[in-house]
Amino acid sequence: MCESVTLREKIGMKHKRPGNKKPLYESIAGDNLYRKTGQWNKLTQEIDRENDRYRKMIVNPETGEIIRQCDEPLSEHIGRGSDKPKSTERDV
Repeated sequence: MCESVTLREKIGMKHKRPGNKKPLYESIAGDNLYRKTGQWNKLTQEIDRENDRYRKMIVNPETGEIIRQCDEPLSEHIGRGSDKPKSTERDV
């Protein structure tokens, strides 16, 4: 009988200041599961509110293919994540 274990890791940090609701800087790096396909990818993401910057890169670790890359002003980063348009369909 042969068994194997695969370890995954992801680390994140937030820089907060008293009086500010949202962190001034957030960073995430590591393994990330894309639930739709069940594929594990490498994720690097930075949200820098002080310098108005958003960066995100998702890479397939097996092929090195860049699945998504985004580097733009945070003020222009709209329509994704919690800012996605809400569904207009309702259950009857």
